[in-house]
Amino acid sequence: VSRWAGFAMIPLSLPLAGWNSWVLTPQLSLHMSNKALFQTYHECKKDGEKLSQYRVSGRGAAYYNNGKIDQVGDQKKLFQLLKAKTRTFVLVPADQMASLDRSARQSKVPYYVLDDRNSKYLILSNQLDGKCSEDKNPLRRFVLQKRPNPAHAIAVNFEDRVEMIGYDMPAEGRRPGKLKMRLYFHVKTRVPANYKLFMHFDQPGHRFHGDHTPLGGKYPTQYWLPGDYIIDEYEIDLPLLTTPGGTYTPYIGFWLGNKRLKVKSGPADKSNRVRLGKLRVR
Repeated sequence: VSRWAGFAMIPLSLPLAGWNSWVLTPQLSLHMSNKALFQTYHECKKDGEKLSQYRVSGRGAAYYNNGKIDQVGDQKKLFQLLKAKTRTFVLVPADQMASLDRSARQSKVPYYVLDDRNSKYLILSNQLDGKCSEDKNPLRRFVLQKRPNPAHAIAVNFEDRVEMIGYDMPAEGRRPGKLKMRLYFHVKTRVPANYKLFMHFDQPGHRFHGDHTPLGGKYPTQYWLPGDYIIDEYEIDLPLLTTPGGTYTPYIGFWLGNKRLKVKSGPADKSNRVRLGKLRVR
């Protein structure tokens, strides 16, 4: 019986094997390996244009670059490369981008992201040219210099440091599914620490949460610069079994450990939670 059961499983296993081979494995390879980034470099570069790596350990990069890779150990040397008149390329860890972006904008150092497909690394250049003429910097979608236009305007003062100017939220969410939200902030002064955002959705007898790090951790609050407009985009799961239907009141705020940023003005309660209208869950 077991032999025939095994035969019966073959038609079911073939589609799964194909999906693993053609979809899952290439996607994992793209996110875990930096091979694609070096392919981008070779497609974009012209004769004599070098590749360096900034705070990337090991010699794995040299494997894809004919055994040669220049090491850049500190931010000062990196910015010297990016300010050069000749075009240069630099491999950087994705978790360094917030610090680099803040310092580059403060120092007026130009840089562009040529490839952002890898979850661990990015490839930068100081010039856009030829096949590589598009800036794919993921921060440019969420860190703006001009005031955006949220669907729902609001005015909330968090300790004279951050002003919340609006939000996008649908009138209802359906289970099972996801609730997509955008929160809009204007930075007034420096935020001294890595605050997170709490999100409470309350109705009598029940609450569900959407607590998270702003911008998916790509741009923590300690890197926010005065004058920036920040768009925090986030999706919240609405499980069918654990999210009762009904009307909820959403609340949001900034927290760090046991501390919350105080709301000096705006629609908030005594717990420094800002109210964001109503949400119907079906």
